[in-house]
Amino acid sequence: MSYHLRFITALFLLPFLSSWGEEEANRPALDKPNFIIIMVDDMGYAGLSSYGNPHFKTPEMDRLGAEGMRFTDFHSSCPVCSPMRAGLLTGRYQQRTGVEAIIHPYSQHPVHYTGLQREEITFAEVLQDAGYATGIIGKWHLGYAKEQPKYHPQNHGFDEFVGYHSGNIDFTNHYGDHFEHDWWHGKEEVEEEGYSTHLINKYALDFLERHQDEPFCLYVAHEAMHAPFQGPGDPPQRLYNNDRMIRNPDISIIQEMSDALDEGVGLLREKLIELGLDKNTLVFFFSDNGGQNQTQSNHPQLRGTKGSVWEGGHRVPAIAWWPGTVKAGTETDALGISIDLMPTMLKLAKASVPEGHLLDGIDISPVFLQQESLPERPLFWSYIGNRGNRQESMRQGPWKLVVDHPDATPGTFENESLELFNLYQDISEKINLLEKYPERAATMLAQLREWYREVTRDATKQPGGWLSRNYVSTDASVFNGKNLEGWSSENPDYWSVEEGAMVANSDSEDSKTQYLWSDVEVGDFYLSIDVKQTPFNGNGGIMFRARKEEDSGKIIGYQADLGVSPIEGVLWGKLFHTGGRGMVDMNDLGKEYVREERWNHIEILAVGDRMWTALNGRICTAVRDPGGQRVGQLALQLSHGKQTIHYKINRLVHNPDVELAGKFENALNSLLKPPCNEGS
Repeated sequence: MSYHLRFITALFLLPFLSSWGEEEANRPALDKPNFIIIMVDDMGYAGLSSYGNPHFKTPEMDRLGAEGMRFTDFHSSCPVCSPMRAGLLTGRYQQRTGVEAIIHPYSQHPVHYTGLQREEITFAEVLQDAGYATGIIGKWHLGYAKEQPKYHPQNHGFDEFVGYHSGNIDFTNHYGDHFEHDWWHGKEEVEEEGYSTHLINKYALDFLERHQDEPFCLYVAHEAMHAPFQGPGDPPQRLYNNDRMIRNPDISIIQEMSDALDEGVGLLREKLIELGLDKNTLVFFFSDNGGQNQTQSNHPQLRGTKGSVWEGGHRVPAIAWWPGTVKAGTETDALGISIDLMPTMLKLAKASVPEGHLLDGIDISPVFLQQESLPERPLFWSYIGNRGNRQESMRQGPWKLVVDHPDATPGTFENESLELFNLYQDISEKINLLEKYPERAATMLAQLREWYREVTRDATKQPGGWLSRNYVSTDASVFNGKNLEGWSSENPDYWSVEEGAMVANSDSEDSKTQYLWSDVEVGDFYLSIDVKQTPFNGNGGIMFRARKEEDSGKIIGYQADLGVSPIEGVLWGKLFHTGGRGMVDMNDLGKEYVREERWNHIEILAVGDRMWTALNGRICTAVRDPGGQRVGQLALQLSHGKQTIHYKINRLVHNPDVELAGKFENALNSLLKPPCNEGS
């Protein structure tokens, strides 16, 4: 018996007996079997009672395993949400898609604008072309499609979508991690009452009813067991000020979340049987990564949790269920990974990707159809955390190499730290064998580095904001985040620093515009800055390539404006040139996307006579001004007094190599408006 089965069966017993005969179990699959992928969120390896959960029972999910095959060595391709989902949908290591990190909810974060680009090929697209009805119910998390519609699931092969785009939503009021409502039917945002798990269950059953007479592929991406930690009937937790979030939930809350999830799996199974679809439907159940500590679903023998490349971060429960085809009550220790599901489904559906398109996963159907083993192969994990911290690991047979980078510059591979484990002897990854087997570690490290070079060599380009950059809270090159060193004002009493932001504040009715000038001059540059203000009949603004005439005191330069329309009374955005040259652009499209009394992300790019601004990911202006000045200072503005405006500089890049707001330079140039003329 292999180490996997010793590890599992010594602890757990299947709660149900097999009822399928050998002859029926080996019946060949039909030409176009249906597929249902049930993926739960943040459920660790011991999330099911049949995998050792001591806290609560999961009878319906356990029943799937008892009537099908349980995997004891199955892994997600990444220990966090977005990258793993990119890998699942494409059948490729997610590094090829350019999605290496969680797509962050905050617009100022470097990877907020990342998403699944249109050039990727998903299993939904291939199956759709093969005549399948395709749908996704639940979590997407591959791009904030309200900001950038190209990321919408229905642009990636799914005929139908009911669910949310963000990383998680309040189970009750459906506010996402970006603190905006996030519940959709197709491309329409819908206000709908209901506990999110119940809604996902409901619409999954509805999909089966409507597509029972045609081949289908349904991707059920559950929210549970992810935070917020809420059971059915609990009040909303995600509010504007976030003051009701439960950080350390009682086990009773987790059990309620699990019960609703378990019930849905049972209803789905029963509906397949009721409609007579069970004998022609492969259901594959698994988790997207290891659990958070709060879900109390991680196995005590596995090191690490969600967000780590130790076993606890990516080894997950997994079940293949296909009555009459998958032999009931079976287990396998075959080494599988989530990127295997696409090639497996395509093989069973007799569908294929275009010639020359590489899939990294393999067909694992021989495992659950004939109880065969898989050829030995290396597996790799690599991801980047929210603060730029990187981790990698590699698996080769029993051997596991883990690479960490403590205290490295964000986004880099500095400070390489290695650990080597033999999982057959040490499933808990406690005994570092690096000193005992240095040559093996060196060989695996070389393989890991070569793999990373190969999968990123031609990776799909991602915007990462406008400029691919490392995460920094403030840019010390222009603002140290602590005081106003390097900045000056005629009236310094108007300016202060609070929590890493420059604050413009006036308690008077003085209508004179106040400026805070930076010592730094800019020519060709990229600036990422966040601005927050209370709406009023005035505005803040960022001056650039600007100067103050000594004689007249007139400000000459450009200004990216964030203000309030005195007519409509809402925040808006524009770019104009001061000093008598007139308006470069009166485009106020930004007003639809600016968030009142919250941080708004402004990005400014100037290259030669071309200038672009964006508000919260949307291009607001794109203009040319051949007669304008090409160099000048930065300055921040406060106008109309008795107001408070916060400015937080994220990044200043001189002479940038640009990738802009989800578009690349040639596409951006096509947006440029005609050059403004003197005196316009």
